[in-house]
Amino acid sequence: MHSCPRCRRANPDEAAFCYHDGIPLVQFQDSTQSRALEWTFPSGRRCTTIDELARGSLAEWGAARHALRTGKLRDHFADQGRADLARLAQDATAERDEDIALQTLIENLPDLAVPVRSVADPVPRRLNAEAVYRNEVRLLPLKFVNRGQGYLHGTVSVVGGERWLWLGDGISPVHTCWIGTRSEQTITVQIDPTMLPTVGSYLGKIRVESNGGNLEIPVQANLVNRAGTFRGHPISNEKELAILLRDRPRDAVGWLKKGDVKEWYAENGLTYPVMEDLAPELAGVQQFFEAAKFSRPPEVQLRDEEISAVCLFPEIVSRAVELTTHEKKWIYVFAQSDAMWLKPAASVFAGPQAALVRFDIDSGLLEAGKIHEGSLRLTANGGQPFEVKVRAEVRRPPTPFSRRLLRPFRGG
Repeated sequence: MHSCPRCRRANPDEAAFCYHDGIPLVQFQDSTQSRALEWTFPSGRRCTTIDELARGSLAEWGAARHALRTGKLRDHFADQGRADLARLAQDATAERDEDIALQTLIENLPDLAVPVRSVADPVPRRLNAEAVYRNEVRLLPLKFVNRGQGYLHGTVSVVGGERWLWLGDGISPVHTCWIGTRSEQTITVQIDPTMLPTVGSYLGKIRVESNGGNLEIPVQANLVNRAGTFRGHPISNEKELAILLRDRPRDAVGWLKKGDVKEWYAENGLTYPVMEDLAPELAGVQQFFEAAKFSRPPEVQLRDEEISAVCLFPEIVSRAVELTTHEKKWIYVFAQSDAMWLKPAASVFAGPQAALVRFDIDSGLLEAGKIHEGSLRLTANGGQPFEVKVRAEVRRPPTPFSRRLLRPFRGG
């Protein structure tokens, strides 16, 4: 029996630690007993110390993993009177992954001459994607080399740039994946430029948490437009295209109308900024610059918010409202009506510093002898909203004299 140096309680001769408070009792045991393990691998490799067992397990990884999984190591430790090692083996088997279980056991073995540790070394240590085009998904290899011993395992996660930075090369990339290797393992980092707003340099970050150390890997993606020409002019980005349209406004009208500018955006994998119908003439150029954020919309004013008209059934009466600006820019206005009898002459109107919105009142669609109300909803540069109230008084046409003369007398 051995007494614990701390609590003074008795422990069996085969005990390595105090059963009551866990204090090592090795100094009270025979040194040969604490070192003798007498473990032999199927290959014939013989281990007599904990350190030899650890080095042997690294060399005979498959056999050691099988012995741990089947409980042979645990039982052997118990038979050798090493309840502490048996407990370590039992705890390690709680890991579902057999490689991780063996690595956990080896890392926690006591009395090792040199600790067994894995070391995670990413190659490269920084990912840099140059000249990424809008319609190109860039795939970058990221290798993890185990510079230490044993089994390297842990997680790799995207912690910056989650909108455009992914892991994996499949159709369903993820933001977190597992690594596990004794030598090296390569994962794929995916950059999706369609999720980036415009050309420029973007920074992301990948975090590694493993038994071989925790580290972060910066990722840089440089989004560019494809170099080329537009209508014979060298154009490589949106800004250069905008400068060309500004310097040649009359040509720009035709290029926008025929769809040449929209086609250039599609070829470069960019979203065409003009979502509405294109305004006529130079107003369309102004509309493009505003939609592409190259120009600020002018402040627009509406002169008349209410229009009244007297109609003689079933005539059509034409009216107009004017929108103006003090800035030397073109105005474009989209018009919609909330009544069938209130008909804009066109869907969009435009003009330099002023736009005249013409519309018709079709009294043939209205009941005579009443006053009818409708609204014109106008949307000017930059989405500026306006509303025009239209009131139409529809009168009955006069009765001809001959009809009044021949009208039956209904007197008393």
